Amino acid sequence: MSKEEAYAILESIAKISGTINCLKRLKPEGHELEDEKLANEVQENTKRGPFRFSQCNIHLGEKIVFIEDNTIQPVVVDDRHIEYNGQTTSLSALAQQLKGFTHPVQGTLWFAYKGTKLTDLREQMEKEKSAQ
Repeated sequence: MSKEEAYAILESIAKISGTINCLKRLKPEGHELEDEKLANEVQENTKRGPFRFSQCNIHLGEKIVFIEDNTIQPVVVDDRHIEYNGQTTSLSALAQQLKGFTHPVQGTLWFAYKGTKLTDLREQMEKEKSAQ
């Protein structure tokens, strides 16, 4: 449902209930814009399925890098997991921990391989595959 459709429904309800003067259209700002961006990325990721290192030609034992601190270099231990500080975890869980977020995050946004963010690398690989 688009923003406009949602507003139209709320407007109809407000007219019926006699509260139209309480209805206000606000522009999102700050964290709301970031939340919307995150929601769109999560939705896109859901459509594509979970990230797999193999789809980006990243092999077991290779290191990836946290984009905000290149000294944080987890090692790929299987097609969907990494190891950092002796613990096996997912990209999302480690990114959430490192960022101190309480909400879920898309881990591929926070890690890179050979200088390219994993989200960008995945997108490149998918474009190449669809062009064949």
